[in-house]
Amino acid sequence: MIVSSFDIAVIGLGAVGSSLVRSLALDGIAAIGFDQFHPPHEMGSSHGDTRLTRVANGEGDVYAPMALRSMEIWRELEQESGEELFVGCGAIIIANPDQVAERIVRKNFLRETQSVAERCGIPHEMLDAEEIRYRFPHFGVSDSDRAYYEPGAGYLKPELCISAQLAAAQRAGASLRFGTKVQSIEGRGRRVVITTDNESLEVDSVAVCAGPWAGELLGPPFSEALKPYRQTLHWFPIDDEHLEAWQAGPAFTWPHGTGGGDFFYGFPCLPSTGFAKVGTEGFAATTHPDVSVSIDENAARQVFERHLNGRLMGLHPTGAVSKSCQYTVTSDFQFVIDRHLHNENIWIVSACSGHGFKHSPAIGEAVAALVNRREPSVDLSGFTLDRLDLS
Repeated sequence: MIVSSFDIAVIGLGAVGSSLVRSLALDGIAAIGFDQFHPPHEMGSSHGDTRLTRVANGEGDVYAPMALRSMEIWRELEQESGEELFVGCGAIIIANPDQVAERIVRKNFLRETQSVAERCGIPHEMLDAEEIRYRFPHFGVSDSDRAYYEPGAGYLKPELCISAQLAAAQRAGASLRFGTKVQSIEGRGRRVVITTDNESLEVDSVAVCAGPWAGELLGPPFSEALKPYRQTLHWFPIDDEHLEAWQAGPAFTWPHGTGGGDFFYGFPCLPSTGFAKVGTEGFAATTHPDVSVSIDENAARQVFERHLNGRLMGLHPTGAVSKSCQYTVTSDFQFVIDRHLHNENIWIVSACSGHGFKHSPAIGEAVAALVNRREPSVDLSGFTLDRLDLS
């Protein structure tokens, strides 16, 4: 076993892990990061060309300061890297404001987001069906639909974001080990022993940012509390008639019924692709993160028929491309950011529950502050473990 001089090890270098290891290094904390793959990669939760970001989030007021601070950090990273990480195309939520869905969160996403924006002073517009049709003709709305539009929102490029974070971490002095799977972590006195597939390493503390692998690595009760679900993403061809509208359009979220699965989201046409990306969410059955699951060749057509037909103009299921990603979800669909129940030297920074990418820089910065015994810039008190049933 190697007795190292590292203050902290970060396990998992996706959205949150890459942000955390960068922030730790910038704070002068000796940090080492591990990832079993070579990030950015397509095995976890931080890929797929785009990630929607906005300041007002219907999941609660606590996220607005996190989104604002994260946007500041993304801009700083753009200056450092010379890469465009954020595209400010605006973002819209379309829904019937009178529909209440059977979900744990986002029961009435339109009204919930509007309320957050009003309380937090976030610039936005509320649009009726006529205005939606005029400004965004590729959305086939009904007369009862309304929209929340946030002009300062848009999407992030996840692969470039992670690469920029990791490059910045290395410049600040962090040590990164790719292609190295952590098999176990174990408290040993005031230190923590990490066993990888080729060595054991002793460090002062550990931050588990392993997404869908976090529950398995931490063991019970976390293996039950942090549940991975596989989601599908689809890229649909756009016909020439509607291509200009898709190129100029916003990112979007569209709850369209009262069922838990009556929900989809998507993005404008990416430059030079001729395709629009659309995603759905499903939480019927958990998955194992290491199990490779093939996507049914009819999946894109089924999504088109159930969700998109008549709502998104100019898209076609023929020729669609499909991929999968994984969400790690808690029972209340909120994050977990806390010390381990039985070992204060182990941090759990995981379970983004499908809406974490946009907040990851602020999370990394705040956790680094806590590790360094400083007051974090954003409030993390709502993400502690004591709210969950871990008996």
